Amino acid sequence: MSLSSTSTDAEVWAEFDDNADYEANASRAEALAFRTSVRYLMRRRPTEIGRGNRSITMESLQQLYKDAGDWLDLNPATSGASAGRTRYFSMENFRG
Repeated sequence: MSLSSTSTDAEVWAEFDDNADYEANASRAEALAFRTSVRYLMRRRPTEIGRGNRSITMESLQQLYKDAGDWLDLNPATSGASAGRTRYFSMENFRG
């Protein structure tokens, strides 16, 4: 599901829950979706966010957002100029 400005709070929370296990699944797509849901939650609720009998603070959301960003940095996308290329080291001119 892709969030938008018309997404309900329930939809944002569902996206948050559905993608919270991005690390276990090693999924960049889930990490990106998780960060998006966290961003929506931070923008919609400036202090503390409640859901039923649970609540989460802005500081916790900021840390979750940072953690997902750090994970994405450590797990770069495999597309791009170097994707699929085999790199090797040549001993052709080695003198020992």
